[in-house]
Amino acid sequence: MRRVLIVLGVVLLVGLPLAAQETIGPFDIGQAPASATGSVGIYWGNIVNVPVSINDAFSGFSIIDDGWINISVGDFYEVTFSPPIVNGVGPDVVIFDAHYDFGDYTLRTSYDGFSATWIPAGWVDTGETRLYYYGGFGPASADVWGAPVDLSSLGVPAGATVASIRATANNAACDPLGIGALGEPVVVAAEVPTLSSVGLIALT
Repeated sequence: MRRVLIVLGVVLLVGLPLAAQETIGPFDIGQAPASATGSVGIYWGNIVNVPVSINDAFSGFSIIDDGWINISVGDFYEVTFSPPIVNGVGPDVVIFDAHYDFGDYTLRTSYDGFSATWIPAGWVDTGETRLYYYGGFGPASADVWGAPVDLSSLGVPAGATVASIRATANNAACDPLGIGALGEPVVVAAEVPTLSSVGLIALT
């Protein structure tokens, strides 16, 4: 009697390095906000002459292809990440601005109910330039600048998570493009297939 055991194939992918979802100058963006809300006036900004909503402007990729132009002092936008961002070592997120002039923002997070504040510093020219339409006008050329943000500066402990970040304009020069999480893409765990008796066929 001859027995032949046939094992149905299962392919597992392990140990493959992940690439950033978007690279903007020196910043490797792994995760974009899933949604956004806010109060930022009327002048949407877009690389095509098509209006965008606040949610469209500040969520998803590409982070710097749309945003808002000439928001007023006190205007804000709030982005939500799903899954939340983990406060790791060094900068965790980066905030972007269309550099017609220097925008000045105050940041808060949902970690403490948007209590602790921090003003981004260390703005750098990303080397990216875009032509933005704004509220139907334009286009006008703007350099894209970014400032890295360590969530520890906002009182978030190492290893803690942040779901939402709020950016409020401190001057009338703010032209926000959005906020991205630095690092590799977040991978949501998937069910790993396992061998069972269903996958084994014995022939006699």
